[in-house]
Amino acid sequence: MTTPEEQDDELRAPRPPGLPEGFRIEDWEVGAVIGSGGWGTVYEARTVADGTPVAVKVLPTGALGPGQRAALGELVPREVRFSSGADHPHLVRTHAVCTVEAPELPALDGAVALVMDRAEASLKDVLDAAGTGGPIADADRVLRGVAAGLAHMHDAGWVHGDLKPANVLLGPGGRVRLADFGLAAELDGTHAHLPPLGTLDHLPPEWWSQRTGTQGAVVRPTADIWAFGVLAHQVLTGGLHPFPGATARARSLAAQTYARGAAPSAQAQPFLGGNYGLYGMEGQYPTTSFCSGTFRQIGATKYAEGMALKYFYSDKCGSFARIENSRPGCAAVLQRSDNGAGRNDGWVSETVDSGIDYAYTQIGNNLNGRVSRALLACDGHDLVNTGWY
Repeated sequence: MTTPEEQDDELRAPRPPGLPEGFRIEDWEVGAVIGSGGWGTVYEARTVADGTPVAVKVLPTGALGPGQRAALGELVPREVRFSSGADHPHLVRTHAVCTVEAPELPALDGAVALVMDRAEASLKDVLDAAGTGGPIADADRVLRGVAAGLAHMHDAGWVHGDLKPANVLLGPGGRVRLADFGLAAELDGTHAHLPPLGTLDHLPPEWWSQRTGTQGAVVRPTADIWAFGVLAHQVLTGGLHPFPGATARARSLAAQTYARGAAPSAQAQPFLGGNYGLYGMEGQYPTTSFCSGTFRQIGATKYAEGMALKYFYSDKCGSFARIENSRPGCAAVLQRSDNGAGRNDGWVSETVDSGIDYAYTQIGNNLNGRVSRALLACDGHDLVNTGWY
């Protein structure tokens, strides 16, 4: 079965093996993994002498192929150079740069380790726990902090290159800091070059149309500004992405279409009826961070006139309907029954926008004994439907 949140949100490098908890890197002892992304893994850690909490980012090279090692050979010095000199209240500080000595772990032996400030949470953590439809707590403070950190980087002649909620760290006293400078690049005039890596949901539309040369892909400060706009929308809506699509690739396609002036930038206005909205999660889209990665397709894909109808379910959030390869005038419809007998007690639909050939509905709560089904309707007529689940 497929999921609407496919594992395609990042253009990734291979994941290296991990360090065991308790491993010693000079004056620090590592603990559990906080997160992995790009080329490195970040660990909880503490100073052996006094227990001061820190974070350690390990950037290995041993398990990579020649081409990957060459790319990392360019990225690591950049990150070390920028993060070591970062001196701004809205940028994560690097306290030390160490070398991992682990002959028993060849893939990590000789890796670079950056000892950095440890945060209480990331903005992604906050968005994952937030309800959608409104701003998170202290949204203005968070956005001011992100903007100030970006402005400092740009004034210093650098581009962050991978701005996203996971790379915004939140600390005590309302502290907001940008982190993960693995793709940070120093400007040479108006632009810099980066390997073709990044997070699909926050890449600017022009990234897809430009060619990658021998120096990599061209990046400008405007890439950070685009990413900041997407992030700001997520902060002000409790995690909703500004472009429609049940996967990161679909949303990036919608962003490209919007950049060409061929589509609206936000979800189409849904239509609803019956008692839809009575139960929790109804009125929210499946792209909400709270439901990320929990949906799976149930039943076979149904087809009519070359169009596809799919039904997705999450035991955490409920269900939604999705149509693909659709023509204008068609809609994805989700019907929900309260008693499990297949009666249509509440429904919600989503039409296909101009320039887009797919649509998906808001969530229907078919938990706790309720059931639902998906329909494809065109010009007021139901063409095909799934079973009740």
